[in-house]
Amino acid sequence: MPVVTISVAHFVKEAHRRRFFGVVALYVIGAWIMLQAADLAFPGMDIPESAIRYVWIAAILGLPVAMVFGWRFDITSQGIRRTPPTTGETTDLSLRTPDYIVLLVLSTASIAMVFLLGQKILATQGVPVDIAVELPEFDPPENSIAVLPFGNLSSDPEQEYFVAGMHDALIGELARIKDLIVISRTSTLRYQETVLSVLEIARELNVAMIVEGTVFKSGDQIRIQIQLIGAQPERHLLAQSYDRELSGVLKLQREVTQDIAERIKVNLSPQEQSRLADARSVDPEAYELWLKGNFHLGGLNEESFGKALALFQKAIDRDAGFAPAYAGLAMAYNGLGGWHASASRDYVRLATKAAEQALALDPGIAEAYLALGHIRRLYEWDWAGAERAFKQGMALNPSATPGRIVYANFLTSMGRFEESIEIGRQTLLLDPLSPAVYNELGWALEFSGRDDEALELYRDGLEIDPDFRQSHWILSDFYLKRGEFERAIAYLEPLPLDRVKEMPSSYMGLFGHLLGLVGRQTDARAILAELIQRRAQEYIPASALADIFVGLGEYEEALRWFEVAYEEHDISLVWLKEHWVYDPLRSNPRFQAILDRMDFPGP
Repeated sequence: MPVVTISVAHFVKEAHRRRFFGVVALYVIGAWIMLQAADLAFPGMDIPESAIRYVWIAAILGLPVAMVFGWRFDITSQGIRRTPPTTGETTDLSLRTPDYIVLLVLSTASIAMVFLLGQKILATQGVPVDIAVELPEFDPPENSIAVLPFGNLSSDPEQEYFVAGMHDALIGELARIKDLIVISRTSTLRYQETVLSVLEIARELNVAMIVEGTVFKSGDQIRIQIQLIGAQPERHLLAQSYDRELSGVLKLQREVTQDIAERIKVNLSPQEQSRLADARSVDPEAYELWLKGNFHLGGLNEESFGKALALFQKAIDRDAGFAPAYAGLAMAYNGLGGWHASASRDYVRLATKAAEQALALDPGIAEAYLALGHIRRLYEWDWAGAERAFKQGMALNPSATPGRIVYANFLTSMGRFEESIEIGRQTLLLDPLSPAVYNELGWALEFSGRDDEALELYRDGLEIDPDFRQSHWILSDFYLKRGEFERAIAYLEPLPLDRVKEMPSSYMGLFGHLLGLVGRQTDARAILAELIQRRAQEYIPASALADIFVGLGEYEEALRWFEVAYEEHDISLVWLKEHWVYDPLRSNPRFQAILDRMDFPGP
């Protein structure tokens, strides 16, 4: 052990004398500067970020070369000299034959390494990134694009909501360009954790281009790195890094959108160019509150709507000119209206005010029009006004699945089945992996009498997500209509009564209706008794009770409760005109009187 200690000490002393550590430190600093320069320069040279790994390899392989040089040689004013030996010899430090051989070997190794790795880097410039995967050719629409979920480069998992928000925002910005076909967020989220290649994903989504990206956030600073990849042949079209303060995030999103549009040579209208060039700054805290609100808005339950509402209001308190926060507020109020029907009028008033304020600040907010369409349809029974709002929202964000689904649903409830089917087919191209889209299109087909096509779509939707609750509901409803009760019950089994009680009362009424039709009258009457008891203390939609009485075959009681529902302006009555479950009542004058008073359009 003492021998080793002496040897190490001697090495450290000798290395210090030869200034070995100084040479290594200088090399490490130089390598770090080289890596930073490559990170900044590669995007502008159309070289993908993945090529930086070759710079890392060069830096690692070059370290032994620097260590050998630093140990054996010194750089002086007279040129390269041998490091003086420990004997103190200083008379002749000029290079000798062995030194020239060592320098030749080091130089040759360095030149060969730089040449070979440089070739590797240049080979990634504008050419296919992965030619190992050979799949049959496909023919996607021109200018079709999918934005894959962004990677979170922050060490903080709490930043996932921020990364998801940036992903959603870029999809929204791209979708507002008329000449682009943009896959909706619902379908792209399925590639959050995927081992599929770009070409395989492009084939599944039937798109010509894929956008990949990463987001890094530290305090009020953000960096987003984007790669635009052509799918067939697979090639890099754009690789760019963007650094901004959080207050400039809206401008950043539009700059990324414009760069992508320019690289794929999309013709931007003057209005689109103006919109992309015009983006206000936003209070950083308000923006983060808005992102968190959007995250909770997607929960689609009473608790999540309440959290979203509070976060949007805090965002507005921080930045009263931030239009998206008002649109989010309108959506949250609308959502809560379905859970607190007794206060629905107050929620409608507040939602309307918030949506109108959003549009006053920014007439291009699609979500605000969606909220207004929802209000006019469900609460005001203003069919023409609802349609105008839905169309305006769709025009502003053609790739947004929620807007397309609610408009298709509206058309089906109005009896305009072919128009709904057309919207559904278009939406399926934009969101091919969303079970809700399959169900909505299937419903329009079913209402138009095309049951076989509808059933195929329902099954496709359930295959995409076997746990999607709506698919079970809609398949049970489908088989109930056909009188195939055993099949209907099979799809109800995953929905036990204790789970149903967690849903809005309107859904409990529908569930009781289904139980009554399949012969489970005891369960149906248990739900009915609970709703009647609760109605004495809280608002329970009269239509929920009417639905159960229809399922039980007690039509006079059902009509009595439908008349109450009309007086209370029950939102579920929008389906009275077309839904098959009300067919037993259609010949009754009392039912026809309700339909006449609701003034549904068309035949």
